[in-house]
Amino acid sequence: AEGMLRAAARLAAATRPLYTHLFAPISQEPGGIGFLVALRADVLRLVDQGHQQAGPLRVLSDQLKQVLAGLFSPGLLSCERLSWHTSSAGLLARVAAYEAVHSVAGWQDMQRRLDEGDRRAYAFFHPCLPQEPLVILHAALLPQPAPPAQIADLLPHLQQQQQQHTSRAPASSNSSAATSQQSDAPDANTSPAPPGAAMHRLHSQYDIGSSHHRPRLPKTVAFYSISATQPGLKGVELGQMLIKRAAELVRVEFPSITT
Repeated sequence: AEGMLRAAARLAAATRPLYTHLFAPISQEPGGIGFLVALRADVLRLVDQGHQQAGPLRVLSDQLKQVLAGLFSPGLLSCERLSWHTSSAGLLARVAAYEAVHSVAGWQDMQRRLDEGDRRAYAFFHPCLPQEPLVILHAALLPQPAPPAQIADLLPHLQQQQQQHTSRAPASSNSSAATSQQSDAPDANTSPAPPGAAMHRLHSQYDIGSSHHRPRLPKTVAFYSISATQPGLKGVELGQMLIKRAAELVRVEFPSITT
């Protein structure tokens, strides 16, 4: 049996593409890890487009995935809380652009999602990509559980967008309506409102940020949005670990949370 195992190991080594020996030295160069992530994103895009060399490209993608899974092991990543007061405008603009579940309506909406009272946002970062969030998680601190159907209550602007969409025909991309909707979108070259500006409060049964509705201690945390930002890390599981890390941080901050 031991001889068969050695033979299998030699066979695996013999069939391993030679280019895989380049991945380790590349990852040790400045910008090398980011290069490997971008390389796999390009490879996956070519495969999806039906490139004539799709077979070998899939092999390259699988080899890169194995390498990236080790380079982006959760133990090597830092879970950081995003803050309206301390996170850079460029980072917050990327967070808004990467949002894949509930689009960010503008800087005011971003400020609301990072509100110190009843909102939290967390992201995984790699030490070699310090300003590039890998996975972003948004959470709301609530006095009671919120049914999934009522998540819109956490983000009132979604209801407004739906009402506008149903009340008028879709506008063209160069129309004035489309331009006005996009004018407040966060941009890396535009600074958000000063940190000292008054925080916008939601006034609904789930708004625990206002002094009228806010209980002393929240009982529930609702993770209502999670977005993976790097196509090159597709298949490298990071989302569940981020939720686990974020839940631990929230419970440390608020021991009263039970769900």
